[in-house]
Amino acid sequence: MLWHLMFRVESEKKALHQLQRVSAALGNELNGIECKRYWKIPELWECDAQSALRPGSVTDLITASLLQANCLARGWYVLGPYFNGGGELESFSGIFNLKSGSRATATSLEWAHFELDVEAASPAGRGRTARGSTL
Repeated sequence: MLWHLMFRVESEKKALHQLQRVSAALGNELNGIECKRYWKIPELWECDAQSALRPGSVTDLITASLLQANCLARGWYVLGPYFNGGGELESFSGIFNLKSGSRATATSLEWAHFELDVEAASPAGRGRTARGSTL
């Protein structure tokens, strides 16, 4: 699963600490970690990361995605699933926004996006590796 998370913290060190909390909440290692200050709102740090899902059917992957997202926050706006003409999963994602009255497990999490990495979830993409660091 691909994650784009925005934390209201003072430094990259604190953003990485929040990612450790996210990893613990997910019960899953995060890979491909990259964090940077959000250009539009300097008080926010945006972090990209990936977490693995167990191989399974499309239904299993969607369910696992929702369960992982639910570990981080309540009140996701879910997009999809969308399928192509051949009936294969094309995309499935969700958006969390603290300002919409939702609730996050990590107190500094203000916005998040998850996307089921369809390419990595396919049998051909299972060995794909992430760039960036690991928690």
